[in-house]
Amino acid sequence: MENNVIKIDPLVSVNGVPFGARRAEVWEHFGTPDCSFKKLVDDAIETDDYGAFHIYYDDGYRFEAMEIIAYDEVEVFYGGDRLPESYSEVLDYFIDKYPDTDEDDEGFITEEGSVGVYMDNDEDEIDTILFGRKDYYLDN
Repeated sequence: MENNVIKIDPLVSVNGVPFGARRAEVWEHFGTPDCSFKKLVDDAIETDDYGAFHIYYDDGYRFEAMEIIAYDEVEVFYGGDRLPESYSEVLDYFIDKYPDTDEDDEGFITEEGSVGVYMDNDEDEIDTILFGRKDYYLDN
């Protein structure tokens, strides 16, 4: 399966895989990951690496977030809208959707939308963008 088009149904699913799905269901849809790893040495739960994105799980290995780490390699649709390429345009998009969007010097987060964007450059480029289940940022 091609994983270069990412369709987010906000707070509900990614490419039809519902948040809360078991790891086996995620693998069934996206295929076997390139590798799995623990972000920190003492983490109990592995993260699945699919090259352009990572899949995060809760303590019961249920899908809770996707972080796109190669934004320039995928097309992202959010609620049917194609997200723009530049950081500033994506920021404007989410500010319009979610009034709680909070920007700092590394990117922005909207707790209401469970979206976080990291930008570690001055070139108006997105380094990573995370889409999570409802209340992802409130719980983590």
